[in-house]
Amino acid sequence: MNLSPQEIVASFVLVSGIAFVLLSLMVTRSLPILTEIFSVALSITGGISGINLAYEALFGTKNFGDFSNDKMLIALGGVGVFWVSLTTIIDLCKRVLDRKQNSSDETEGETNPDC
Repeated sequence: MNLSPQEIVASFVLVSGIAFVLLSLMVTRSLPILTEIFSVALSITGGISGINLAYEALFGTKNFGDFSNDKMLIALGGVGVFWVSLTTIIDLCKRVLDRKQNSSDETEGETNPDC
């Protein structure tokens, strides 16, 4: 089975989306908001694209035309895209964990009359 790079990225995005849904189900016992799932998928795609752009700018053989002298700046842009994607995924996972914390705090407040 020989997958193209696009098929590999699509598979990774699909697996990441499913993993995020499973994380949300395990932690909060509820499905995440659809926009969060799409944000994970887009962030994964952006992160992979950022890494690819930085690699191609620094080590690749692609011709950048008029921007050939700006390969370092293009690579930094790719790193920036990767960084924003990574922080988005981390923030989304923290949001799921915060929902777990908030729901447990509300449950404790309802069951504990001493509060």
